[in-house]
Formats: sequence, structure tokens, C-alpha cells
Amino acid sequence: MSGSERSPLFREHPRRFDVPLLIAASAVTLVVGLFMPIVRIESTLASDSSYSIMGGIAGYFGDGKLFIGSIILLFSCVFPGVKLAALGWLWFAPTVRENRRRSLRIIEPLGKWSMLDVLVVILFAGAVKLGLIADATVLDGAYVFAAAILLSMIVVMLIAGIAGPEHRYLSSPRKRSFLLPLLALASLLLLAAGLALPMMKVEKWLLWQESYSVLSGALKLVADGEVLLAAGFFLFVIVLPMLVQLALVVLSLVQLFGNGSQRAIAALIEFQRWAMVDVFALALCIGLIRLADMATIEPRIGLYCFTAAVVLTPIVSFWLRALHKRK
Repeated sequence: MSGSERSPLFREHPRRFDVPLLIAASAVTLVVGLFMPIVRIESTLASDSSYSIMGGIAGYFGDGKLFIGSIILLFSCVFPGVKLAALGWLWFAPTVRENRRRSLRIIEPLGKWSMLDVLVVILFAGAVKLGLIADATVLDGAYVFAAAILLSMIVVMLIAGIAGPEHRYLSSPRKRSFLLPLLALASLLLLAAGLALPMMKVEKWLLWQESYSVLSGALKLVADGEVLLAAGFFLFVIVLPMLVQLALVVLSLVQLFGNGSQRAIAALIEFQRWAMVDVFALALCIGLIRLADMATIEPRIGLYCFTAAVVLTPIVSFWLRALHKRK
């Protein structure tokens, strides 16, 4: 079929029942996950409270925190719903192949941002260890919502594969940059430092203080029995981002000394949409705003390193891709 013909994907691939089933499963779990309680918080100064994503959004608007409420509403409700509608359209509607690819190029890198509220919940679970909250229990709604987002990301990956190759792999660089490997290495070291070094010092009631890093917080989730939550956090916020950083370093060196096995390395770059360190950075901002009333939080060097890595990584990635031409 030529690229200008209009034909629905489900007619071209009538035996791919997995795609519509996953779209339906993602839609159902999204709706359920939005209204199910995702966390139960026991404060030292108030009674227990359970919160759903929709209830939390309503609370933000009710408290006058319009900016935070709008961000959560956009990434947790509006965008996931629009994305599922777009995926259904891509599968069932007759569309030109190039239009499908263009739509997928927009959807693919944005899907992970719907995990924002789940990462905020993880931060609240970590706040238990800070002594800011007497107890916080992650409820089933958080896992249901996370499953909805991950299912939709899998659907995007499946449709992208079915829709046909887009020649994503890098070809010979049009010109070479000696500064790029240095920036890529700096981004890798900054991220490693940002994950391992203390991000903040927390002081509460002038009687107690302690410093915390991302890595130590994740390990404490494991020690607290939140193994599944910690495993997802390790994978999406620590392991995959570090792998992406390593791939950027290698690719930036490859463009200096030759082409090498660029296809295998470029495939690893595709994991960048699953690396959620930038989403975690925004979740961290929201979490700190919410916790600021409970304690004095002082930034530490890890936070600055982490922020620098979040800013530098897309610059390195964009620069690297700009040096190459598509096949």
C-alpha cells in the first residue's frame, strides 16, 4: 500500500486483537484509577484521609492551588484520555500512513508524563520516613492508574511497530562535535551525583533534622515493604535514565570516531520515553510545595546536580540527533 492511501490499521491487520483489547483495558483502568483512592495519609495533627486523583485535583482547586491542580488535571486526566482517543482513531479510522507517523511522533515522547501523580504518591510514601506524616499507605488505585498509563505506552509502541518503519536509526553525522561528548559525560555524572548525593535537608520543629537522597529514599521504600512501588521507581527513575545517559555518551563518542554499531545504540535511545527522571523532577517540585508547610526543607547539592542533569539531557539528545541525518 502506498503512503497516500487511506486504510484503517485494523483492516490491514485483522488478527491483531491485542491492540484493541489493550486500548480497552487501558481505558477501563484509567477511569477506575482516577476515582479509586491512591493513598491514605495519617497525619500527626489530623484524622486519616484517603485521596483519589480526582479528589486530589478538586482539593487543589478548593485550596486555591490552581497551578498545581491544573498540572495534575492536564497530565493525569486530560492527556491520558486524549491519548487513548487518538490511539483508537489511529487503529480504527482510515488514515494516511504519514499522518499516522506524524501523530505517533507527537504521542510517543509525552506518554510518560501521565505518571506524574503516581510519582507524587511515591514522594508522599517517602515522606513517612521524614517524619512529616505519621503514616502513608499506597492504595490499589495508584497501581491501577499506573497500569493504565503503562498499558497505553505499550499500545503506542505496538501501533508504531505495526504502522511501519520510520527509519529512526542514525546515519553518518553530517559534521562532528568535540564538545558533545563532554556535555554527555557531564550529564551522566550529574545524574549519578543527583541520584546518590543528598537532595535536601529536612528540619522539623527545631528538634530533628536529616538529609535524604533519591537512592536512599528508594531503598527505604524497599525496607518499608513497598517492594512493587520501589521496583517501578528504581526502573523508571534510576536504571533507565542511567542507561539512556550511557547511550548518549557512547553515541556522542561514535560520531567522533566513526559510525560503529549505531543501530543497537540508537535503539537504546528509544528507551528515553520510558526514562522518567524529568517527570520525577516535576513531581518533586509538587511534592516539596505540598510538604513545605510541614517542615523546613533546605536544598542540598544533589538537588542542584539532579536539576542540571534534567536540563542538560534533552540538550545533548537534541544536539546529537541534529548532527545526523535520517536515512
